[in-house]
Amino acid sequence: MDFISESLAECILAKSYSVLCHGRTNGNPSTGELSVISSLVAKAKPARAFEFGTFNGLTAMNIAMNQKEKSILYTLNLSLGEKPLFSTVDEERKYFPRFDRKSYFLGTPLEGRIIQISQDSALLDTSKYKEMDFVFVDGAHSYEYCLNDSQKAFEMISPGGIIVWHDYDKDAWPGVSRYLDELAPKRRLFRLCTIGSPNSLVAFFERFQS
Repeated sequence: MDFISESLAECILAKSYSVLCHGRTNGNPSTGELSVISSLVAKAKPARAFEFGTFNGLTAMNIAMNQKEKSILYTLNLSLGEKPLFSTVDEERKYFPRFDRKSYFLGTPLEGRIIQISQDSALLDTSKYKEMDFVFVDGAHSYEYCLNDSQKAFEMISPGGIIVWHDYDKDAWPGVSRYLDELAPKRRLFRLCTIGSPNSLVAFFERFQS
């Protein structure tokens, strides 16, 4: 994998962006990671975006805050009480929806352009979600789900689009790391850990593929 150089960072990151932070991570990206995601989105201004893994809607809120007006964000999460079709990781099962979790974007002006999809990503029909300019992959962290979600992200992405993965961490999330390490020789991937504070983000930029 490549690392983002200073000159490349100027091409992909906005200097001005909005970010909604939180006190503790608890399943969300860190404040530094949210800042990088928000900066990427603010620069790219995706008209159509998709997120695998809504959780409590904090990342969705940050993506939507930095999209251009009249844009749309689809965000997918398991339905309440739904059992995953593929294997999952013990550490993340505590985050599966067992109750109606209050989402950050509910009741905000952005709610109208954030569309919640309640479904197992293994069953997602990507033909309904084409031409996505930005896709964020942060669903279930097993190898099987990362493979599934990533393959679907590549099916959905628009020409010139961006895919960002969260949790490239060999110790904490080996399934995600294994998938991205296997993908790296086939696609040019960039680690974003040199931008701002240390982070676990990896990105694919369609326009930088040879």
